Amino acid sequence: MGSDVEAFARYSTANNVPFLARNFGTFAYSPRIDVFDSGRKKASLREREAQLSQAKENLAELRMEVELQSKLHTTSLTTPHSRC
Repeated sequence: MGSDVEAFARYSTANNVPFLARNFGTFAYSPRIDVFDSGRKKASLREREAQLSQAKENLAELRMEVELQSKLHTTSLTTPHSRC
């Protein structure tokens, strides 16, 4: 995943080599970019969105359960208990 970039430079000296300067430099740049990665990224994004949606739903259910339990306990504390 992602992109990588490589670069390098080299300075060389050549003696008695025809058609080459005595001193010369070499520079290179090599990028690596994933062109066909969007399908994997979109699938990962959809999966994360589904997980987020499920977490929100779970949170809403827990809040309702806590609210219900709180009301039940409050009601049981405020109403007198009958003794037989």
